[in-house]
Amino acid sequence: PPPPPPPPPPFFFNPQPAIPDPLWSRGLGDVYKRQDQLLRAKAEVQNVRRIAAQEVTKARLFGVESLAKDFLSVADNLERAIESCGEEEQFLSIKEGLELTLKSLEGSLNSSSIEVIDTSNKNFDPEKHEAISLIEDDSLDTNTIIDVVQKGYTIMDRTLRPAKVVVSKKSQEKS
Repeated sequence: PPPPPPPPPPFFFNPQPAIPDPLWSRGLGDVYKRQDQLLRAKAEVQNVRRIAAQEVTKARLFGVESLAKDFLSVADNLERAIESCGEEEQFLSIKEGLELTLKSLEGSLNSSSIEVIDTSNKNFDPEKHEAISLIEDDSLDTNTIIDVVQKGYTIMDRTLRPAKVVVSKKSQEKS
């Protein structure tokens, strides 16, 4: 037959005394209170880390806004230069170089999540457009964009520069 199990240690720790002791229950409550405080502190640290990571992301995304706005004026100037070249033979090589430069700049802007605001067949949106003129036109709905004077741009769905547009309105009836 197998040998008998060893006897329990002489000072076996009983987590709960046989006789209720007010000091014991107070100490146990203190342990639970400290555990709760520890868990809350850990949660607070996690929240601070998460918020800090979000702030860093925002700073990276929107920290380049002023530089991007400067590049937008360069793109505008390149577009004006291309338009001024016309179709004359002597300016075709210059025009082609300007178009390639503009295409490269637009590619760089797109890789930085900077995109042109689409204004084709759209209604006026005050968050994305800036109306610089109103033209009466009964053939169009009110607040339809007729012409774009200056392109607008967004960065990560946030308006970087509103598009400057000409908007339609209905003519007023005279009585």
